[in-house]
Amino acid sequence: MKIEFILLCIVTTCISVGCGKVYHNTTWKIDPCDERKIAIIPPKLYIENRKVKDMEAYKKLLKEKSFEMQAIIFDSFRRGENIIIKDIESTNEILEANRLKNNSSNNPIEICSILAVDEIIFSDFFLTDPDPEIALSAAFATGLGLLRAPKRKSKVSFQIYEKTSNRVMWNYEQRVFGDDPISILDSVLEFVNMKSPYQKECRS
Repeated sequence: MKIEFILLCIVTTCISVGCGKVYHNTTWKIDPCDERKIAIIPPKLYIENRKVKDMEAYKKLLKEKSFEMQAIIFDSFRRGENIIIKDIESTNEILEANRLKNNSSNNPIEICSILAVDEIIFSDFFLTDPDPEIALSAAFATGLGLLRAPKRKSKVSFQIYEKTSNRVMWNYEQRVFGDDPISILDSVLEFVNMKSPYQKECRS
């Protein structure tokens, strides 16, 4: 019992959230009374300074975690009644069929056209941690966090692109301390929803 308690204390993930920065392109106007269809692209998940023995298995793990995070964003993203989010299964099938990976933010116009949406939402998660095998095995496989106390600085950003421009229309960026991408995502989503341009309701 004592050992289990100690292990629970060790793997508990603590996250310190800082203030986020918001950028909104002044040329981009949203009327909450207009119907808009958006798609959520699987997040880009980066791990800094890692030495991994099995790179293919590691990439597969990151891809699976990216899809899990995409589903969380889809379920948690608050929006007005006229905002329709394309289901993630068809989104990913279309991206895969057209060989467009989640790091293809260099051509949002093309992606919007292929997905038949008005806007797309990208997100980036950059985590710093020197030990991938301990960190990811604990955080991803068990969902309990990392097996050590120090928390690493991470950078999270969300970007919105619209179908007529390859320029960012809206961006939210935040630096946090944490080890588990899912816990970091959960903590940041509340701030993203507070600042999101999609949450306004039509009043006409």
